[in-house]
Amino acid sequence: MSATVVLVLRGLITMLLYLFIGSMIYILWRNTFSPKEHGESARSIIFDISYENLNADLEFTDTELFIGRDSNAQISIPLETVSNLHARIFRKKGAWWIEDLQSTNGTFLNSVKVVSPTALETNDLIQCGESEILVKAYTD
Repeated sequence: MSATVVLVLRGLITMLLYLFIGSMIYILWRNTFSPKEHGESARSIIFDISYENLNADLEFTDTELFIGRDSNAQISIPLETVSNLHARIFRKKGAWWIEDLQSTNGTFLNSVKVVSPTALETNDLIQCGESEILVKAYTD
């Protein structure tokens, strides 16, 4: 092979290498700083909460919320059967999830005890102590 052909091949390989590295940097940047991640809080979840004589609809746009007896919990339920911080609902990869926070009486989803983070669906029934929380809807 002549020196000119070798030089052209080296130039092409170098350009392809830089193109590959650049595309990897772009993909990593897009996945780290994508608008979808920043727009997560714009998506909402609506609950129908009932306990004792209370029945209320609440809508949240936060990416994380807590259920508990604590007054700082977004879903505050002042019942003795509910722990201070009973459960956490959070948004991850386009879905809403629930996890029990080692509550005394446990968290149940559709009458099944929550032992690990579990995805929520519309019309799921969450039970924390004597309270029932219906997932009315959520937007993706």
